[in-house]
Amino acid sequence: MTAEFWLNSNNLGELLGHLYSERGLSDRKLQMLCCAFCLRQSRHISAVGVRHLLTQMESFADRELARDELRTTRRHVRSHSDVGQYGYERENLSSVVHYAIVQLAAWFMVDPESPYQWEYEDDLPVDWYEQQRMPYPIWTAQIISEAIDSDVEITEGWSFERDQQLLFLRDIFGNPFRSVEIDPRWRTSNVVDLSQAIYQEQAFERMPILADALMDAGCDSEEMLNHCRGDGPHARGCWVVDLLLGKE
Repeated sequence: MTAEFWLNSNNLGELLGHLYSERGLSDRKLQMLCCAFCLRQSRHISAVGVRHLLTQMESFADRELARDELRTTRRHVRSHSDVGQYGYERENLSSVVHYAIVQLAAWFMVDPESPYQWEYEDDLPVDWYEQQRMPYPIWTAQIISEAIDSDVEITEGWSFERDQQLLFLRDIFGNPFRSVEIDPRWRTSNVVDLSQAIYQEQAFERMPILADALMDAGCDSEEMLNHCRGDGPHARGCWVVDLLLGKE
């Protein structure tokens, strides 16, 4: 793969495959990418329990929530609804997003150190999730895109959604062909506090303000400044915010 292909390709699977095989991926980054795909459809997350589960999945990705807590929430959601138990209605976007969140939660909980910790996690063997780690972000993107394409009320359609998913991929993983080395002097208290607020509050409208703060701190990285001032979208896991906060 070349830098030009990375910047211009619309093939999500190939780009993620390159990252997975050549660059190495942290579980957190993959999990945040999946959450971003689902959060983009937040208006279609009608069940309060499912919304809470997605919030917990982000906390789990950040290692702020124990595996048992996430498992308890997921089982509660499953036991109080048909989500994830009987499949989903492909033409119903809410049904698809709910199903994706419940299934992803099971994938998140697989312990890479003990992939056979449970014989089953509800409806699929745990080792199946371990073997299928790479396809899950692709699966999430695909079923959401297909549901959008079948919904006559959503005029943008499949291709628009996949474009947005690609933007999230590049927001979270940056450009692997142009790595940025951060100067510790750029991490002023103002920069770090602002980055932390953006991350915790998901206040990505403040990204241009972060660019100004970085410039005040002496930052001369066009990659970082342009990303902060770009149109986005941004999500938790954004490579610039992660870099400033020391997250992997």
